[in-house]
Amino acid sequence: MRKLIKGLLVVGGFIALSLQANATGLKASNSDKVMTSSEFYNTVAHTKTQEIAANFGFPDKMFTIKNPSGVTEGVIWVYSSTVKSTDGFKDARIVLINGEMKYVAITDAV
Repeated sequence: MRKLIKGLLVVGGFIALSLQANATGLKASNSDKVMTSSEFYNTVAHTKTQEIAANFGFPDKMFTIKNPSGVTEGVIWVYSSTVKSTDGFKDARIVLINGEMKYVAITDAV
């Protein structure tokens, strides 16, 4: 229960930060900024978990990650059509588990 509350507080903080970032014009989503895969991975390498919203803005989609008993353990933030590749645009996905950035991926735009 304590982990769930901590996770919810962290996610709430990310949302508040991203709203502030959007209000100050720092949003970097598909309509404002497109990156190459190397630019994306370089930005992620220099981004702390609490800086995700400031560096990337509010995600276009959010999915929750639940354990087998149904308890939310994390979220996936999806930035649609943010990464330009040789065969079009890709989505950038950032996986947060227990309030920490654990994994990033570039996937086909859906």
